[in-house]
Amino acid sequence: MTKEEQEFQKSNNALLLSLTKITSILPEEIKDCKNLEVELDIAKDEYLGLIKQLEDLQNNEESNKLYKLEKIRLEFTRISAKLARFREKENSYSNEKSSWLLDLTSLSFGQIIKMGLAFSLPLMISVIIGAIIIAYVYLITMGF
Repeated sequence: MTKEEQEFQKSNNALLLSLTKITSILPEEIKDCKNLEVELDIAKDEYLGLIKQLEDLQNNEESNKLYKLEKIRLEFTRISAKLARFREKENSYSNEKSSWLLDLTSLSFGQIIKMGLAFSLPLMISVIIGAIIIAYVYLITMGF
């Protein structure tokens, strides 16, 4: 087996492993999305109820309007906090999937070395040239 075939096989296996992991996670995510859809529908209905209460409150001439308005505002805050918890849960799922470590594990050792050299070689060359210039200036000023 040639080196190219080995590289292909290694990359193929890594991609297959990644696809298998993601495929095994999808049913759970589908269930979570359905639960989120149900919660969003409930929240929408609750928000519409709050809008109706506000409209009714504007039309009434009662003396405790401020109390009822504060009650509606608290209910709005409660519903918004519940939705924020669901959004945080969704964001935590997406952060787990987009891990750079998973992408790095799919690369071969040779690819990692090539990437490392591509990033660090210009820096090393700059440091060496800078050291040569400093040494040259030092030698010139000392009279050697």
